[in-house]
Amino acid sequence: MPPAQIHYPPGFQTPEPPLAPTRPPTSDSNNGQPKAQSEPGVRNLPPALLDPQPGVKPATVVELPEPAASPLLPVGIARYAQVKNGIFAGLRPDPEGIEWLKANGFGAVLHLRKAGTPSNADQELIEKRGLKYLTLDIAPETLSAVMLDQFNKMISDSANQPLFVYDKDGTLAGVMWYLHFRFVDRIGPELARAKGEQFGLKPADSDERKALWIAIQRIALP
Repeated sequence: MPPAQIHYPPGFQTPEPPLAPTRPPTSDSNNGQPKAQSEPGVRNLPPALLDPQPGVKPATVVELPEPAASPLLPVGIARYAQVKNGIFAGLRPDPEGIEWLKANGFGAVLHLRKAGTPSNADQELIEKRGLKYLTLDIAPETLSAVMLDQFNKMISDSANQPLFVYDKDGTLAGVMWYLHFRFVDRIGPELARAKGEQFGLKPADSDERKALWIAIQRIALP
């Protein structure tokens, strides 16, 4: 079916949109004669759309500052994390990690190690860079409330802070943090265990860890 045709009445015309006003003629500064107007049929742009006139400064563009970069985690320190205000933990730092600690204002480093493990190499690296080296030997046979008290005094001493606490794989550090959360912060055993796991506390899945858990319970029981 052919499309329907629209029949307009005689004399009907479609309205056209209004045209922009033409720019009035301006006088030539040289001879006072009007300048030639635009070509016939061409309308001038509104003033807001015209190019800036001589002597008129363009609008100032305000440049926003770049957002500040997020602080980076240290290079050379695995599992680095903050435990409390002024106290941080992680695994044994590489030389680059010790440099980072020094550059970021740390005062001391606490090395938790198995009883009888040599510490000369760690002590030399740390003291060479101007940091105080602290150490605490931990074993299931010697783990006690007295040792926990020594640990608490070391980490709470403001002269040692900011303080970085580390061990080889997190096992010994996790034990000491668990005991600290239980008996210093007075946190319940389940929450203390969950918090201790964040810093290396592990289940009793080896003879060494079983012995450590037995020692923990000796301290926990009255």
